[in-house]
Amino acid sequence: MSEHAEQIRQFLLLGRLDMAETGLRDALRESPDSVVLQVLSARLQLARGKADDALVSVERTLVNAPQDLQARLVLYQCLEELKRYSEAEDVLLDLLREQPESPELIAAYANLCLRNLQLEKALRLAEHALRLEPDNRSAKVTLAVVRFIVVNDAEAHELVKQILAEDPNSVMGMGLVLQLLIEKGKYTEALRLAQMLLRAFPQSEQFAEVVVELKATCSPIGRLYWPLNRWGWAASAVIWVLFVVLYMLATVTGLIVYVSPLLFLYLCWVVSSWFMPYLLKTWYRWRGV
Repeated sequence: MSEHAEQIRQFLLLGRLDMAETGLRDALRESPDSVVLQVLSARLQLARGKADDALVSVERTLVNAPQDLQARLVLYQCLEELKRYSEAEDVLLDLLREQPESPELIAAYANLCLRNLQLEKALRLAEHALRLEPDNRSAKVTLAVVRFIVVNDAEAHELVKQILAEDPNSVMGMGLVLQLLIEKGKYTEALRLAQMLLRAFPQSEQFAEVVVELKATCSPIGRLYWPLNRWGWAASAVIWVLFVVLYMLATVTGLIVYVSPLLFLYLCWVVSSWFMPYLLKTWYRWRGV
């Protein structure tokens, strides 16, 4: 059974998911209670993008084997994939208390901190993991992305390019960081990362469109509409309510004559927000990214 498990593990590492599934089906038929095979089954579900199913499977495994290291690692990966970061951190910290010098666990914690945009902490943990294991791939990716965002020097650019060239699959992790930067309103940092990813994958229409949108957002004109870019329709609603309140107050207090120029400019800004971002994106698409 150990030979079958190792073969299935290799299939998963190589991305041969159909072969891994066939091997797992046969092995589980012979040993349905094997914790090793159950964990590999959860890993397969996770690799297929079925994090919810993988979580259910690994939680079932942990009922019978609560201290199994690999099962707990998969549990952490499922929670991280589902963006349940607080629960994922609790699982990871429990593992680190048992194995405080594990480069794999430290690198995983660095990656979790990166996903939470705790950049300084992620940097320290990635550096520590690499001191323990200089070739740790996860720590290298985390270090490269954090240095690219925070330091933004030539060495950081070269490090990201090198990692993307050596491991194209790392683009998925970097794409997630890009999404997080956008969600947190860190548009300048997101633009730098998106441009780097586009240079690495020039045929990607998705990265090209992200660069266009971020260039429009980060342009001098685009910055005028930062609240709308950051909070969307909620910001638009607040802006209109504020305009109505200001107009009513100015009318009631008799100050409408004095504040009308400001209200006019405010109204122009609101109206221009309906079409200016679209014009900016059109301009950058025409000019090229």
